Amino acid sequence: MQPRCRFIWSTLLAFAVAIPSSAYIARAEEGVQEPGFCGQFNEVLEAAKEDFKAIEGRPKPDGRGIWYATVSIRGGTDCVVYGPSLRMYACNLYMSDREGEAEAAYDDAVVSLRHCLPTGWKVRQRADGLGRYTKARRNSETPVVHVTSRISDAAAYLVDLRVEAPRLTPARQASNRR
Repeated sequence: MQPRCRFIWSTLLAFAVAIPSSAYIARAEEGVQEPGFCGQFNEVLEAAKEDFKAIEGRPKPDGRGIWYATVSIRGGTDCVVYGPSLRMYACNLYMSDREGEAEAAYDDAVVSLRHCLPTGWKVRQRADGLGRYTKARRNSETPVVHVTSRISDAAAYLVDLRVEAPRLTPARQASNRR
C-alpha cells in the first residue's frame, strides 16, 4: 500500500472511532434513551418471572450454571443468565479506560432505565469513591434492577446492568422443584 493511501486509511479509521464516542457522550448529556432499549429491557423483566429460562441460550463453556442470554440490552456485550442459585441476568454496557465515556454510558443507561420502568417502581442512586450505583424495584415480588459504574482492578471503567429475579415465594419454590 502506498504511503498516501495508508495515511488516508488511518485518518478515516481515527475519524470513525472518534465519532461514536463523542456522539455517545452527547446523547447521555441530552438524556436520550438508547433506541430499542425498552423492548429488550421489558423482555428481560418478563423473563425474570420464571428465573430467565425464556432467555437462556447455549451454556457458556467456561462456567457451570451460566448461559449466554438470547436477549442483549441495546449496546450491551457478554449478556448472560446465571443459573438457579443466583437467578440473575447481567450485561456489560461499557468497558474501557476512558472515564468520561464510562460516565456517559452510565448516565445513558440510567435515563433509559427510568424511561422504560413500569409505573410505581422506585429508583435509588448513590455514589462513593469506587463508583455510581442505581437500583430500581417495585416490591419484593418484582425483579431488582441494578446499573453500576465502577473502576476495576485493571484500571478499566465498567458499566453493567443486572436484573435479579424476584425472591422465591413458597409457590415458586414448589414449581421450581418439579
